[in-house]
Amino acid sequence: MKILGLRVQEQRKRRGFGLREFAEGVGVSPSYLCDLESGRREFRGPKSLEIAFDLGFSDSDVAWEMMRVAMDDYRAAKRGDSSNQKGGTR
Repeated sequence: MKILGLRVQEQRKRRGFGLREFAEGVGVSPSYLCDLESGRREFRGPKSLEIAFDLGFSDSDVAWEMMRVAMDDYRAAKRGDSSNQKGGTR
């Protein structure tokens, strides 16, 4: 599980929001939010960033996660492993 995803889940629950309720409030499907929280989807693109910022995460929290994602992609590209490269939001 990715660190920011886990933190998003914890913060969402701390604020008393259910998965479906929060997802609908930010305009995403519950499965999209679940994938972000579980690490099956990377924090990329405006919608995932909006979710993090809506829950009060700082620019530096989000920047660290995005840098980690970029480094994972870079390492995968160097190995020739295209399965790790996401190419943006789904």
